[in-house]
Amino acid sequence: MSLRKAIDEKCKDCIYDPKCGGGTWREQVAQCSVVACPLWEVRPMPGSGPYADAPRLRADVTKEWLRKLVGYANLAHRTAEEQDNGT
Repeated sequence: MSLRKAIDEKCKDCIYDPKCGGGTWREQVAQCSVVACPLWEVRPMPGSGPYADAPRLRADVTKEWLRKLVGYANLAHRTAEEQDNGT
């Protein structure tokens, strides 16, 4: 297993909840607020969408960003059908 794959799998296992309806696993991982985690700065991020601009560096984290709800912070990018299906 590659280092990237190992990090992706660890982050996904740690935070992803497919039943919450709060986006893909990458979107949920991008919203991770556990900035003390040694993997936080190298966590997988989506390539586009509303979570692609999540902070990468601890120094860029704001109090406002930390207050966002994981998964439900911004569902506007998802269609009504996706929200109903939980995808």
